[in-house]
Amino acid sequence: MEGKAGNYRIRQIIRNSLFSTFLIVFVLAVAVLMIETIIFSKSYSYNILESYVQDVADEADDHLHEAIRENTVVLTDLIQNHREHLSDVYLRDLADANPDIISEINIVDSNGIIQYSNIPQYIGFDISKGEKSSEFLCLLNGTDYYEQDFRNNSFDNSTFMSYTGRAFYDGSGFLEVGISTDKYNALLEKTIIEEVRHRRIGLIGYIVVLNKDFVCIGSTGDDFVGRKLENTSALPTGEGKYQRTLASFNGEESFWVAMKKDGYYILGAFPVSESVSFEIRFIIMTIAVLIVMPIAMFIALRKKLDICVVKPIDEINNSLLKITGGDLDEKVSVNNSLEFEELSKGINQTVNRLKEMIAEADKLIAEELEMARVIQSTSLPGIFPPYPARKDIGLYATMNAAKQVGGDFYDYFMLNKNMLAVVIADVADKGIPAALYMMKAKTVLKAFAVSGRSLDEVVSMTNEELVKDKATMFVTLWIGFINLETGLLNYVHAGHTYPFVIRGNEILKIKQKRNFVVGGKSGVEFLQQEFQLLPGDTLYLYTDGVTEAKNKDKDEFKEERLKESLIKVTKAHENNDPNELCKAVCNGVLEDVRSFAGDAEQFDDITMLCFKFQPDIQD
Repeated sequence: MEGKAGNYRIRQIIRNSLFSTFLIVFVLAVAVLMIETIIFSKSYSYNILESYVQDVADEADDHLHEAIRENTVVLTDLIQNHREHLSDVYLRDLADANPDIISEINIVDSNGIIQYSNIPQYIGFDISKGEKSSEFLCLLNGTDYYEQDFRNNSFDNSTFMSYTGRAFYDGSGFLEVGISTDKYNALLEKTIIEEVRHRRIGLIGYIVVLNKDFVCIGSTGDDFVGRKLENTSALPTGEGKYQRTLASFNGEESFWVAMKKDGYYILGAFPVSESVSFEIRFIIMTIAVLIVMPIAMFIALRKKLDICVVKPIDEINNSLLKITGGDLDEKVSVNNSLEFEELSKGINQTVNRLKEMIAEADKLIAEELEMARVIQSTSLPGIFPPYPARKDIGLYATMNAAKQVGGDFYDYFMLNKNMLAVVIADVADKGIPAALYMMKAKTVLKAFAVSGRSLDEVVSMTNEELVKDKATMFVTLWIGFINLETGLLNYVHAGHTYPFVIRGNEILKIKQKRNFVVGGKSGVEFLQQEFQLLPGDTLYLYTDGVTEAKNKDKDEFKEERLKESLIKVTKAHENNDPNELCKAVCNGVLEDVRSFAGDAEQFDDITMLCFKFQPDIQD
């Protein structure tokens, strides 16, 4: 193909100058690559197999203990909610209904005495008298859940059992569940089988589980169940040890890695042919990358090719600088040679495709962020009214993120029938990292709060748990425990905005000692404080996204406008049902903030929680 003057000269210069050098470099690079691949492929295959086998063992343990714990928690909740049915017969029925996971079930009172049991001879036994059983006394001293490994039964040393226990929330004692070695092993076997059923190594590799008789009890796709392994020399003899072997498996020469776990053998097999095919594909891909190396040779010929090459490259580079600077409408138009003419067309086509891909990526990111927003919103309680049976209180909360996801959160939950916990917090960041940190902070805080600890201890323990992450984020927090009979509010104020109490036409600020933020540093002490709510009081909690909302002139909404908004909304809805009033307060303030901000972009999360104390309204 003939082009403009000079086309063939450039092609000939490049061909003559670079061909021999490129060929030498290319051959050496391919040779080095092949040698390295051959040396490391075998080790790599074994390492992959070990990771698969270990993953099966770890997941089986995790799922097994999770199932045992969940069973204990469900049974505890069931018994707490049906105390009127509690008897030895009732416990025997529960054990019979769950034969796979329950061998023994006991109810221990606050003095450590077994009051009820599905095994009659255990009734009246003092668990403090047994070396093993006495360990469960921790459930009477604030521990929520305790799990013990297999040991001799304290009542009967000839029996080996594993026990779990969970405390009753009212402090009346705890539930103790025992599982025998036979049932435990049956559960473990079932769990391991389920773990390997849907796992495959590569395209045709397998995970297999063998029993002590070397018979397959579970495998990828259940393909080998019932078959006995003849080549037992490939199996380790020590518990938890790995053994690597190269042997035939299912008619294929394969890399083997086997591990012994609790009497079972977990074996991963990866065909050598597939490993080799991976190596070949890797070599081909790398060779393809190496083909671009002739470009580097242009540097050695810079003076010789200056007129024909360097100037056009500079022109193209200037256009590329504009493109990489964000100007995707820039067009490259260097046509002094056929090569550069084609290169210009290629760059322009690439930029056009890049613009399409950016649009596609923006759409995908928007969809993923929307999914993240939905996940985050479902992590916050969103059923209102939350306690419809109670007419003496009202509660409503809302969170509007500045981005699709945010770092603010609120929470509320009953600690007992007359004690309500309310929380509002703000993570010092935005976006997905803040959302993840928010979800952990919320989960940890609630877990400690429902454990029965004092409020200052709850916040201190939450702080220590968050500090362990060594994250660069922290959270401002306000949490209160409200006695719904007396209106006494105990709270901890950890660096957050001051809450308001709406009392008639007056706005009171709960302005007492503010503590340090949570998650900022270890060893911080948090002060528990008190405030007396009166009948008819409305407690309003918010994050600084409310008062710091800005309009297009950069003016902030500020505290005074918030007070005016609160007075206006509560006055307009003062005769409403408590729950409707709280909803009207949050929505009314949000409407006023958005009206003030106008078209200005929301730069911070806006979160509010409103609580109405109206004890004079009877259920």
